[in-house]
Amino acid sequence: MYGMLTEEEYIDNILVHKDRDYWGCFEREQGKLVVYVINIIHELCVEYTFMKTILEYLKMYNPYYELTYKMNEYYLFETGVDFV
Repeated sequence: MYGMLTEEEYIDNILVHKDRDYWGCFEREQGKLVVYVINIIHELCVEYTFMKTILEYLKMYNPYYELTYKMNEYYLFETGVDFV
C-alpha cells in the first residue's frame, strides 16, 4: 500500500480492516480520492499511521492540513482520547 489507492481499493480496505479508521478527501469536480489516512485506535490514543496524497493537490490545496485538523477535532474533542 505505497501508492495512491483507487476508490475501489480504499473502500475494500475499509471493509476488510475493521480495527482501523480510514479518512479521505475527495476532489469535488471528479470525485477523485486525493488524500487518505489510516489510523489505529488504541484505548487512550489514536495513532496516525499512514498518510498519502497526490502531490499536485498538496501544492494547490494542502489537504493534509485540512484532514489533520478535522481528525484532531474529532478524536480529541468528540471521542475524548487523551492524545493523537
